[in-house]
Amino acid sequence: TGAGGVELIVSAVSGDAAAVSNIGGGTVSIKTAGQASFDVTGRTAQGLYKYGDRQNLTVDAKGGSNYKVTSTAGDAYGIEAVGSGTTLNYGKVNNVVVEATNGSAWGLAATNGGVLSGDGVNAIKNVTVTANSANNIASGVYADSNSAVSDAAVEKLTVSSAGTGYGVFAFNGSVSGDFGSVTAEASNDAIGVFTNGSGGNASAKLVMSGDLKATSQNSNAKGISAETGSSV
Repeated sequence: TGAGGVELIVSAVSGDAAAVSNIGGGTVSIKTAGQASFDVTGRTAQGLYKYGDRQNLTVDAKGGSNYKVTSTAGDAYGIEAVGSGTTLNYGKVNNVVVEATNGSAWGLAATNGGVLSGDGVNAIKNVTVTANSANNIASGVYADSNSAVSDAAVEKLTVSSAGTGYGVFAFNGSVSGDFGSVTAEASNDAIGVFTNGSGGNASAKLVMSGDLKATSQNSNAKGISAETGSSV
């Protein structure tokens, strides 16, 4: 708990790194009247991470939180909720910047049945996601396997990938929220909003107020794509 703000820097040269991680029944509570800033670098790297339904994990920054996440040899996640029964409300967030040197990069992610949600009031000002190696993925907002990202208000979402790039990607999961601009740029396929999943399990319900742009250097570019029984 702090009045003037919180800054946390985490670096692992040969291992994995996470700024705020909660696995196995513990409790993590961060509260400040200022901003909370997290700078994480590791082989794989995570900013705010929650796994399991018993964990108590909160970041309450009145000035908003900022996540800078960089992986050197694996995947990088900005904010992620993992596992059936896991619910993570990420609160007020200003910036999420994620970069993977040799892996895939994910900005806001709900995986394996997890639920990730905003507070329905404060929009994230900026989400920037970059994957620097071919054959990998960069995705700004991602939900898979009956997971959900809900109330994910983002003013500016920018994705850049040397492989494949998705602005919003729901693969047998769902994404909902308010978005300003969405930009997806990639060497391979680039898709602004992409849903894919059988049985109607994949959906994206978005309210957009800005531009949607998809640019590919060497393959296909699509603004909005719904495949295999999914919906946008």
